[in-house]
Amino acid sequence: QNGVRDFAAGATWTEDRAQFAYYSIPYRREENALYVRRGELGSFNFGDIEQTLKSIKENNLRISVVDGFIYADPRINDFINNAENQKYILKASNDLESMENLLNGRVHAFFADRLVTSTIAWRTASRDKIEEHFLNIGVDIHLIFSKKTMNAKIVDDFNNAILEIKKLGEYGNIVKG
Repeated sequence: QNGVRDFAAGATWTEDRAQFAYYSIPYRREENALYVRRGELGSFNFGDIEQTLKSIKENNLRISVVDGFIYADPRINDFINNAENQKYILKASNDLESMENLLNGRVHAFFADRLVTSTIAWRTASRDKIEEHFLNIGVDIHLIFSKKTMNAKIVDDFNNAILEIKKLGEYGNIVKG
């Protein structure tokens, strides 16, 4: 926003951000899930988003979320930003910290991007310690560019590069890893 960084990856579109940033075309899709310690998923009445949020309240669960992150469903963001729900929320600086909050017993669960969480779990040898509750929600992810330091031509160049990578078939190889 203030031009300290020219661009950033992994951005979800918001009206607020659109005031100070240009957006690329989407370069990937993000899916969010809820994670609990292995073996504890059946202890809670999680279902769709509404049932999951209701269960958090009914069971007085603590949930770790990344501070300032925009999750794939507005109902999650509204829940997090509601002053009445702050007793359920522990804010973390990143997804690794959210996972550590879960594994160290500071929270019962955390919301996160499935791809990011899979990578963190693999790198920290924690895959067998967590369990995923799939929420079936996703959102397009963009690059964002500071309007203070960048211009629309640069964004167009990035968009053309994204389209070219997709057209050449390289996009699928990159996403598969």
